[in-house]
Amino acid sequence: MKALVTGRRGFIGTALQHRLEELGWEVVGLEHDDARVDIRDAELVRSVIAHAAPDVVFHLAGVSGPMLLTDDPGAVVDINCVGTLNVIRAAADSGVARLIYGASVAAYATEGVGEPLADSVYGLTKKFGEMLADFYRATTPMQISSVRIGSTYGEGRETFNPLHEMVRQAVHGEPIRCNENQREPIVWVRDCAQLLAALATVEHLQPTYDAVTELPTHRQIAETIAAQLGGETETFGGEEVWYPRGFRLLGDAAGSLIGQPMRLPEAIIRIAGLVPEPSAATK
Repeated sequence: MKALVTGRRGFIGTALQHRLEELGWEVVGLEHDDARVDIRDAELVRSVIAHAAPDVVFHLAGVSGPMLLTDDPGAVVDINCVGTLNVIRAAADSGVARLIYGASVAAYATEGVGEPLADSVYGLTKKFGEMLADFYRATTPMQISSVRIGSTYGEGRETFNPLHEMVRQAVHGEPIRCNENQREPIVWVRDCAQLLAALATVEHLQPTYDAVTELPTHRQIAETIAAQLGGETETFGGEEVWYPRGFRLLGDAAGSLIGQPMRLPEAIIRIAGLVPEPSAATK
């Protein structure tokens, strides 16, 4: 069996490739002549997917979080909306049997009328990706599922993450600062990869899954870190990001697909082991 993973060299893509290879899959990326393909290039995307002829496409490429390209929202829309359309269309036209789309909890961050709303242009683009998935699921034979990926932590994380930052503060002896108005839908990168890989072969594929293990408040995270590692917490009243609808937690709804997921106390210890020692200049 062959899987094509867009964004396979990224944080989640790397973990997914490792998991798929453990399961015996052949894994290829969206690459041409050993160079990454820009997902905005519709013809090249179509050519690469048709030539690879994968059984499953995992679409993880694109702008990966609201902290990126904040000064260029047009680029976020171009990459995440046009690029996602190109990948889904190419997969459908090439006869790919199944596509798993890396959606995001960011599309459901704040209270809205009728249903939660995104709190960023990034979140809006990920919601649009879900709408594309719904459309192509209804109009083509291809099976498509959107996986709403939570705030992902663990080995290989390079961009900002609140859980990583609070652990870093504790390890460096700084106050553990937390926004008392925010919750964080968290998931360990390997649990996320395990869920994604399982969806390649699950018999009854659901339209959506939530890749979220826990939904603690930032205060709860800070207090747990202080209990595990020591230190003082410091709260502030920041932007309200509450994820009002909640999520189907992996240990409950999809536990049979991934086994026992990582929990916050163990996650804190693992992340603490990833924190570099403070430099002499910051001591």
